[in-house]
Amino acid sequence: SDFGGTTNPRAALVWDATLDLTAKLLYGQAFRAPSFAEQYTINPVSNGNPNLKPETIQTLEAAFSWHARKDTQVNLSIFRYEMQDVIRLVNNRAPALGATYQNTGSQHGSGVELEADWDATATLRLTGAYSYQQSIDDASGKDAGYAPHHHLYLRGDWRYRSGWFASIQA
Repeated sequence: SDFGGTTNPRAALVWDATLDLTAKLLYGQAFRAPSFAEQYTINPVSNGNPNLKPETIQTLEAAFSWHARKDTQVNLSIFRYEMQDVIRLVNNRAPALGATYQNTGSQHGSGVELEADWDATATLRLTGAYSYQQSIDDASGKDAGYAPHHHLYLRGDWRYRSGWFASIQA
């Protein structure tokens, strides 16, 4: 109710290419509403802005799921996104001090993620994932920040007794 209505369509095309390979093409739109602080904070450092609009994003993704073996699944995802009306703190002009939240700028990004699950034994599952992402601020042409470029995840799950489970992850 703070900013009006929004429509956010999503669509997916799923194809079972073979018995062990599924391909998906996904499109979506979404929004992030301004937080209470972004709209209504009043202090010498940062001021809210009750006229903020929500940030919006459009995403496009191609995803593949492959059952390489009975005990192994591999997933690959390639994506691209575009954001508009990004909410940022903008320095106030003199003589005012501090900054005020504004809808300013846009950014785009793309990336890839590779994930694998392997049931090494009946009681041990190993999972790993690697992702790469690049996000660019459209105004400056530089890295938009706030997200890692490289992300590696490893996990081991061991069911060593009925009702008992141990897990380690990095």
